[in-house]
Formats: sequence, C-alpha cells, structure tokens
Amino acid sequence: MNSKALFSVCPHDTTKNLAGWLLVNTYLQQHLDSPIHFEPYDSFVQERKIVLEGKYDLVYANPYSAGIFREKL
Repeated sequence: MNSKALFSVCPHDTTKNLAGWLLVNTYLQQHLDSPIHFEPYDSFVQERKIVLEGKYDLVYANPYSAGIFREKL
C-alpha cells in the first residue's frame, strides 16, 4: 500500500477499549509496513453511513453491521 489505509471499529468496542484499538492500529502499521489511519466513531449510524460510502479499507464490525455491509457493499 502506498497511500494511507482507513480503519474503522464498531463504536461499541471503541467505547469499551479505545486504547486497545490504538495498539491494534499501531501493530498493523508496523507489521504491514504501511500507514493506517484509525478513526473511531461515537454512533453506529454515523459509522455505518461512512462505511457504506466505501471510504474504509478495513472495518471491524459487529455482526448486525457486518450483515448490512455484506448485503450493500
């Protein structure tokens, strides 16, 4: 990857453990040797809207959102 990849995580998980997801992002960047921008969202509606616009390269989603993404993307 030459450009910065975008990474999103289910708002429920980032609310509970944001620091852990920041570590995951750092780990991915180091092991993939590629810049990754992690952008957490506060609401499921906002996160789903942005993901469905196709702006993210990597998404960790809850089962309900994953079903929506699979159906619509």
